[in-house]
Amino acid sequence: MYTFNLVGSGRKPGIQFSFHEYDFGPCFVLRTIMPRTTYLELANYDDTAVSIETDFEKTNTIDVQLAPGQVLLPTTANDPEREKKVLKVPIIFTPRAIEKCKETVAFDINGIHKMSAVIKGEGIPLKLELENGE
Repeated sequence: MYTFNLVGSGRKPGIQFSFHEYDFGPCFVLRTIMPRTTYLELANYDDTAVSIETDFEKTNTIDVQLAPGQVLLPTTANDPEREKKVLKVPIIFTPRAIEKCKETVAFDINGIHKMSAVIKGEGIPLKLELENGE
């Protein structure tokens, strides 16, 4: 018989999102598709590089453009190369119907930890009226 003493520790990765919720607000639904884009910026304030992926599948209204196998290099707030190490993930909202839209985008960090961002928007009709009907 053998006795083993195992000791371990863990912590969350030092990933910082520029936002955890973004609202595109009301957007006109037009015949010509008019997408709106924002960028989710991810920074790694950990000591080592981390991988980040998402299994979010493009919907009719929201697309998250994160290529598989992305790696975030470590950085600090004072790092002169910080801008090169921040990952900017395009999130595109394309209203196609008069409805509210809300999606949660989950990001997988190192295949272990999950972080998410909620994306909202609303398609509204384009309605033009004369101010003075005379």
